[in-house]
Amino acid sequence: MDKLKYLNKLTGNIKFSKAAKIITKTRLKVIYKLADKYMENPDDENLHKLRIAVRRMRFAYEMFKNVYTEEIYTHTLKELKKLQDVFGLARDNDVMLEKLYILSKDVQLDIPKKLINKLEKNKTEMRQKISQELLKFKGDNIIQSLLN
Repeated sequence: MDKLKYLNKLTGNIKFSKAAKIITKTRLKVIYKLADKYMENPDDENLHKLRIAVRRMRFAYEMFKNVYTEEIYTHTLKELKKLQDVFGLARDNDVMLEKLYILSKDVQLDIPKKLINKLEKNKTEMRQKISQELLKFKGDNIIQSLLN
């Protein structure tokens, strides 16, 4: 429950804009923390947690259009969508690879090694792309301004 301790700051007396900034800042800090974990260990579990955190921030952030300037809002939303797109491509590849492994084991289907190798290569490349995008996201001045 300590993940939601920021909710203690959200009382009935708080203005919407202040609540929006508290939520945005908190969600962004979670993304930064999970991005660091992912960079240390880019496994499926860390990617999954990061995907969820970005999705939660984006959905919350979409309600705050009138809180931020058009430039900040549009830029941040675009960057969140970009991360989601990269995560989605990686997830699609991972699911396909996982299903092929299951088929080859359970049904004893002979999956061409070339296909498995291609998907494994894609997985490695996607992990590198995700790391690059996370570094860009974390280094983005407009995104960082949301922490102030």
